[in-house]
Amino acid sequence: MPLWFLPALIALFAVVSLGAGIWLLLHLRDVARVFRGNRPGELVRGPGKRRATPAAVWTALIIFIKYEFKVNLYFKVFFIYL
Repeated sequence: MPLWFLPALIALFAVVSLGAGIWLLLHLRDVARVFRGNRPGELVRGPGKRRATPAAVWTALIIFIKYEFKVNLYFKVFFIYL
């Protein structure tokens, strides 16, 4: 395996995770709608147009979490073997 492969893999996962995180930040109303509750003091969706489906929000969350853990894992492995 070439030396550049692991850093390139880390960079790819970081870019994917960053993209999913930015998407989630841009769709905070939709994230709040997915996790809304009916008790006082919980997150509620603000007024405005509906933009993203709950499936899209869950997909972005899964991608963000999955690749964030991979970036952390590969980053640690990379520096252990240096």
